[in-house]
Amino acid sequence: MPADPLPCLTPRLRLRRFAPEDLFALQAYRGDPLTGRFQGWAPQSDADAAAWILRMQTLPFCPPGDWFQLAIAMADGNRLIGEIGLRRHAGRPHQAELSFTLDRAWHGQGLATEAVRAIVALLWADSTLHRLQALADQRNVASMRLLQRLGMTRLRTCQVPFRGETCTQWLHLLERPDRLAATRKHRLLEPSVAAAARRIG
Repeated sequence: MPADPLPCLTPRLRLRRFAPEDLFALQAYRGDPLTGRFQGWAPQSDADAAAWILRMQTLPFCPPGDWFQLAIAMADGNRLIGEIGLRRHAGRPHQAELSFTLDRAWHGQGLATEAVRAIVALLWADSTLHRLQALADQRNVASMRLLQRLGMTRLRTCQVPFRGETCTQWLHLLERPDRLAATRKHRLLEPSVAAAARRIG
């Protein structure tokens, strides 16, 4: 994968770094209580949000141990409509976590799915990355459905403190396709290998 693979284009979207002119749109959807209900971020002042945008402009793409947010913009007009968060685990660089946010005005058009699918494909272009995980609050049905459309598997639930209450979150996992195929092939071979060992013994 190139050091910075952005922008990434899809039929309807431009996935890119944040820019100063995104401030108004960013503040609009991050200031919406319903959009931010299940998100880890909180609304910021304009000054803090502008500083955050500058940091996202200069932060290396998906660095280990730190969240990197990229902008979801419409290809026609380059208008900011949401974001995708990525974090490569510092101690397990082959594994990364993703999150996503879309302005409520743009829900129901498949845009979040289009954006996340494109980023997953981009991440798989990095041969060192083997798996992706995502957490979703069990009340956030739309996000869990999107993760399932991506082919993610629900692994388990976990109880986490979130904004003063205990919430149930589902951990989802997606394996790199070529590694998943190799793992399945290995599992299919295991019984025959064991049978051959019994015959030899």
